[in-house]
Amino acid sequence: MLPEMLNFWQANLVYASAAITTCLIVGGAIAASSRKTPLPPGPKGWPVIGNLFDMPKGKQWIGFAELAKRWGDIYSLNVLGQTIIIVNSVDIAHELMDKRGTNYSNRIVQVMGGRLVGFDKTLVLLQYGDRLQQERKLFHQLLGNPTSLGQFFPCLENEAKKLVRRIIKKPDGIYEHLRTASGAVALKIAYGYELREDLNVDPFVAMAEQMTQHFSHTHRPGAYLVDYIPALKYIPAWFPGAKFKRQAKLWAEDITRTIDEPHKFVKQKMATGTAEASFTSNSLEAHPELEQEIKDVASAVYTVATFEALIVALTLHSEIQRKAQVEIDNVTGGERLPTVLDHNQMPYVDALCKEILRWHVILPMGFPHVAKEDDIYNGYFIPKGAMILPNAWQMGHDPNVYSDPFTFNPDRFLGQQPEPDPRSYCFGFGRRISFFTGKKLADYNLFITVATLLACLDIFPLTEQVRRESKHEQKIGALRSYACSYPVRIPCAVKHRNTEMIRLVEDS
Repeated sequence: MLPEMLNFWQANLVYASAAITTCLIVGGAIAASSRKTPLPPGPKGWPVIGNLFDMPKGKQWIGFAELAKRWGDIYSLNVLGQTIIIVNSVDIAHELMDKRGTNYSNRIVQVMGGRLVGFDKTLVLLQYGDRLQQERKLFHQLLGNPTSLGQFFPCLENEAKKLVRRIIKKPDGIYEHLRTASGAVALKIAYGYELREDLNVDPFVAMAEQMTQHFSHTHRPGAYLVDYIPALKYIPAWFPGAKFKRQAKLWAEDITRTIDEPHKFVKQKMATGTAEASFTSNSLEAHPELEQEIKDVASAVYTVATFEALIVALTLHSEIQRKAQVEIDNVTGGERLPTVLDHNQMPYVDALCKEILRWHVILPMGFPHVAKEDDIYNGYFIPKGAMILPNAWQMGHDPNVYSDPFTFNPDRFLGQQPEPDPRSYCFGFGRRISFFTGKKLADYNLFITVATLLACLDIFPLTEQVRRESKHEQKIGALRSYACSYPVRIPCAVKHRNTEMIRLVEDS
């Protein structure tokens, strides 16, 4: 009797969910037909499902860019009743999410990644309110002003030297070393934690990488049906077809562990009087009543770096390496290692860093925002609850903005008429971006990594054929497809270019 009752309940839950969703969609369609102000243009959808089949599969940023060729820089889709506004222009994105930030300040909280996996409790998706304001204040104290940033310069320089040492020791692991270096800086600043050099993969770095991958998988638009039919979240995890519920439980446990374990590490060190100065230890001493907020902010310091794209670009373009190395040698005299303070004296290296950010946008579809209230933009209606997706990849590859956008060319940012700085869109939009991405710290970290690598090493493809084939692949957008994207790796090798620089790195 019990199995029959359960089957009856489960079936009716699914049918009820579908019925409610259909009613909402039909109701939305009736409301839309009575509006005088139109939505942004877009492809005509099917009854009930709307534009479900128009949602790009795989590399969504490229698919959305293709749709923009027909529908323009702002267009709309409707998927199972959810209005989605795709923005392909920097100017439109700034107008909506920066100038009208009050209306677009909240992030869309998808059911899978947000409520089931738990990213809705992290700074990336936390909705505006008292808790977010408190955490923003803490983050500003850490990374929000030039004085606080300066204290981290020695850390950035030391980690860049460690990176070179790791590459010298094991050159065939260069991509893994780069990702380790990104985590090392964040862990040192947030927790005073030194990486375990005796292990191939540090456990804290592995956890942070895993958390980033979970975010990528759960925040691809259209990836999970539960994001469009929220009632599906009530289906039991053991129910056939409910694999997403079982996966969400595992990923939620990973996120909790990633946030809690480094925090416990600091508290244990503080209890024994051996904790190094860090954001967590300093903040816990000053504000013990804000422990949860401190834990959240510390976990947000870790960001995926663009170091993999750096290696791909340098491997493909030896002439750009040479040009940057000449500038580095002119500033350092070939007798010392670069420092963060050399930044303003190396305009070509700075341009190289900008081109890495433009050529390979680490968040190609940015962070989805949501309209808090109805709005009108340029004669188009944007309804309350609409999801706003900024296509940052298209913004960096728009031929009307960047000349020959698929060519890697740092010179585009130099001269009398430099092309637009990609840092205005590559980290996302909205009020919280300047606080929660550590934009300036990321700039300095990328700069000192590039400068130190090129001061010490030459990077080249294993064969000329690899270079030729890879250049063609990069021209058509060779990215691994996730919310946080990574370039397709190119096999490469390194050699020492300056014995004095190598000696300084080894001795430091």
